[in-house]
Amino acid sequence: SYIKSDPKELTYILKDRFINCGTYSKNCVDSLISNKCKRILIDPAEMSANELSSFIIHCEKYHINCYVIKAEHSLVHGTVKMNEIDGNIVLSYPALQFNLWTKLTKRLFDIIFSIIVLYCLAPFLVLIACWIKSVSWRGPIFYKQERVGKNGKSFQMLKFRTMIHNAEEKSGPVWVTDSSDTRYILGGRWLRRYSFDELPQFFNVLGGMMSVIGPRPERPFFVDKIMKDVPHFELRHNVKGGLTDWAQVHGRAYMTNKPSQKVKYDLYYISNWSFMLDLKIMLKTIAVVLKGEEAY
Repeated sequence: SYIKSDPKELTYILKDRFINCGTYSKNCVDSLISNKCKRILIDPAEMSANELSSFIIHCEKYHINCYVIKAEHSLVHGTVKMNEIDGNIVLSYPALQFNLWTKLTKRLFDIIFSIIVLYCLAPFLVLIACWIKSVSWRGPIFYKQERVGKNGKSFQMLKFRTMIHNAEEKSGPVWVTDSSDTRYILGGRWLRRYSFDELPQFFNVLGGMMSVIGPRPERPFFVDKIMKDVPHFELRHNVKGGLTDWAQVHGRAYMTNKPSQKVKYDLYYISNWSFMLDLKIMLKTIAVVLKGEEAY
């Protein structure tokens, strides 16, 4: 393990257990990664607030646990715990990732649940497909949209098409935030309202690109824009995106264009995952979808 502070400023206990890796530099994270560092202590006095924020987020991205000593005013984002070492306040930013057991549990559940859903709803899916083609024959049945997945890798997310063909040809990528949008095909607004258009994403889940539950994947265009104002937004990409998530059940479409609020729920979910939390999200999702509220 490494520290980012002068050893004279730390207790003898910490000096014996950690290695000083010098002062802050832009390339120090690469050094930590090459040395397989798992945790690091940081003195915020050695860098600016922006450097501290960028450094912690970068470390978390590579699953390095960060501990900020003398950290009364060093809050970077809400997923943090406060401790005390020999009278010094320490803020700990745990590496935001799922352990191996969690990954295996979620993957097994994803496969079983997706197969059951697709098998049971197969006739309904065929009916939706026939309807879309009959009312809007010019466009495809399925709509493929590029989304950012785990580790920032893009993939094609499947949806039933609910809007006219090439709906964003003139406007470019936009968030739909108004239920009066005129681009819907006949019945498209109803499909969106009850999230039936999202059902093809169970094929994404079977393919390993998504999970049933996880931070809702966003489009690269919006991710690039969001990260300029909310740099820790990329930490949600440490895990697979999902069909529904903790943020969805607290706002659904309301959260779509409020990334600074949405990411708080995403990071909470990653830090506090349990099978019971997933079950709770599933039950809340069913309730939210049946109400048909805030969906456009």
